Amino acid sequence: MAENWKQQVYSDFSGGYNDISPGIDIQDKEMKLSENADYAAEVKALQTRKGCSKVNPEAYGANVTDGYAWLIGSTYKKCVVKGGKLYDLDISNGALTYKCDLSNGAKQIYPYIMGNTLFFGDGQELWQWGATDFSSESGLKSVGINKVVKCNYTDDLPTEDFKDTDRTQDIKEGMFVKNTATGKTYKSLKAREKVNLETDDYSNAENWLEIVKGEYGEKGHFYISVTNLGAVNLKHENFKDTAKWKECTDVKNFSSSVVRKVSAYDPAKEEEIVITVTSGATAAATVTVCLDNVTKTFKVTDGEVVSSIVDKLSKVGFDDWNAAVTGNSVMFTAKEKGSKVNGYVDPSTSGIAFSYETKTEGKDNDCDLTAIKKCTIFCVHQGSQRVFAAGNPDDNGLYYSEIGYGNYFKSEINKVYPAINGYGAVTGMINLSNALLVSYESGWCAWTGATVLSDATWRILNLPYGCVSARTLCLTPNSFTYLGKDGVYCVSAALLSDDYVLLESSQIIKKLSENVIENTIHEFKNKRLCEAVFYNNVYMLTYSTNGEYCDRVLKYEWDTSSFTLVTGWRVNRWLNDPENLYFASNNFILKAFDRYTDVYTEEVRNDDGTLLHAPGDDKAIELHVKTKEFFFDSPITNKVVQMVGLIFQQHNNIHSSAEITIRAGYSSYHLKPTDLAESLYYGREWGKIWGYREAIVKMIEIVMVSNTFQIELQNSAIEDPITLIGVGFVYDTTDLVIPTILKDEELLK
Repeated sequence: MAENWKQQVYSDFSGGYNDISPGIDIQDKEMKLSENADYAAEVKALQTRKGCSKVNPEAYGANVTDGYAWLIGSTYKKCVVKGGKLYDLDISNGALTYKCDLSNGAKQIYPYIMGNTLFFGDGQELWQWGATDFSSESGLKSVGINKVVKCNYTDDLPTEDFKDTDRTQDIKEGMFVKNTATGKTYKSLKAREKVNLETDDYSNAENWLEIVKGEYGEKGHFYISVTNLGAVNLKHENFKDTAKWKECTDVKNFSSSVVRKVSAYDPAKEEEIVITVTSGATAAATVTVCLDNVTKTFKVTDGEVVSSIVDKLSKVGFDDWNAAVTGNSVMFTAKEKGSKVNGYVDPSTSGIAFSYETKTEGKDNDCDLTAIKKCTIFCVHQGSQRVFAAGNPDDNGLYYSEIGYGNYFKSEINKVYPAINGYGAVTGMINLSNALLVSYESGWCAWTGATVLSDATWRILNLPYGCVSARTLCLTPNSFTYLGKDGVYCVSAALLSDDYVLLESSQIIKKLSENVIENTIHEFKNKRLCEAVFYNNVYMLTYSTNGEYCDRVLKYEWDTSSFTLVTGWRVNRWLNDPENLYFASNNFILKAFDRYTDVYTEEVRNDDGTLLHAPGDDKAIELHVKTKEFFFDSPITNKVVQMVGLIFQQHNNIHSSAEITIRAGYSSYHLKPTDLAESLYYGREWGKIWGYREAIVKMIEIVMVSNTFQIELQNSAIEDPITLIGVGFVYDTTDLVIPTILKDEELLK
């Protein structure tokens, strides 16, 4: 039998983790266990995954419970929630800048982007970051080009505080002061020393310029800089200087560093009525004019001309309307916003020809954010440029904003209920191919269009389950992926095509987890904690095995259609940008896949209380993989294995080590952590035999008999990665049926 030894090498591990199929039924390229290992396509090998590194060198004083990354211009900003407060995160060093207190110490935010403004709810309040507010009550503000400033001048205009009781002080050029005797405000035209502001001659045009309200800017109005201004005292700035500023009325697309509560958009406007006199009087009479149920009259004489009639009309004296004459027309503008009752003109028997026109219909403020503030799910539909909101615990409706606004929701008017009965509550929303997809507990619906109620139809999608959490929804290549009630689903954009009924269901809906990792899915506790991110062509889904926080990550490699597991990470929230992936973990922000070491984010102590590891200490990546149960030629034929070879690649000149277990049926052979750099066996380079000229081959001489054989690798050392190219067996078939470890002499008799 010794002359007939065969060799079998398995070197494709791209199939990933399969925890559901019987050991001999899974594919040769799949793993019975794959924790903290990735398939590296560039070297066609199984590698220890990369770990993480600290962004903040020292632990924060409280747990980071949430965060978000978004794009403004070409820059990705990041914020985090810590201790019920929102902070700006400097990703270069982990520094936090306080922005605001969230409602009742909220631990999460629910964001959406409109223009360059970040909006977010906290379950009770709605906030905005980038709300065009660069106003300053005091001190200097650095203002660059295209920066928006809100004028905060008071009715009395800003003035400098007097420092001396005798009101004598040095005056700077451009300083505003109030003449306490007259109440008028002046701007100093030059610098002077020791000026008595009580008695100074404010009529001196060389020293002072009287400032009239509104001359330097209208309170509450927004102005955009047309050049780089440098340090500007906005309290004293002349916003009417066209060389530096222009007024802007559309401020939706500007940004700011200010975080503040969202003010409901005020669309209200005054009604405008135009009455035009087209011919004079042909007889004496009394003319009647009615505006908003208020009636006024004036008399005209026989032959009275148009200009005289217009003058009388403008002076009838409606208390709630302002009147302005333009030619033969009088414009009546309501003093209060809102719609008015239609009026009329009765020329009686005067023969006067009139025209009555409602030039601008008045409008009340119909915006109401009360319900929106309670929502926890938001999505901006790119096709209509509307914000959709859901998750209000008091109402399962789907709210939507007016086009282009992040803060304009028409109370009960802008709300729909697209789902059919029995679908449950809204659980998520996402954009796909210009469609808004809405997930419910038991299904999905889709909408395209601009005007929600009139130009499109809500379509029920043929999907078995909705997502369990909005945070598991991700756009993936020509598809979207999410965690459903019983597994991970990927849905093709073809579902939205009119021809989708002609396609096979497997082309439209794919349950990625089916018959692969179903046992792992069953381990999920409190699926609402799960969150996903799509990064570097990998769908990464956090999940909890304790029901309190997410302590594992399930990874789906898009290129190989395979799963692997990440253990040793606590992920409170992903923070993703195109270049790097970060995550919040306890008191740290960590950069993912950065090195071959992890980070402790909690204390680890012995049973006696002795501190073993402090937060921030380096932590080993615990690699643990098991191959399938290989059966070579036949699953029922017993084989005798004389040698096992593990083929490794030297990893960046690091001599890796591993615990190795070989299983033959119910028997096993275990090697304690051993150096993997040994490449020679009895002087023969086994790597050359198996075709790997630069490989490191760990040869294990051991005679085992079974119908199946399995290799298990474990490693938990700092900076000790493993790159496994393949496993090889030297074997022969045998009539022996006892699955045990035999001595050479027993086998070779």
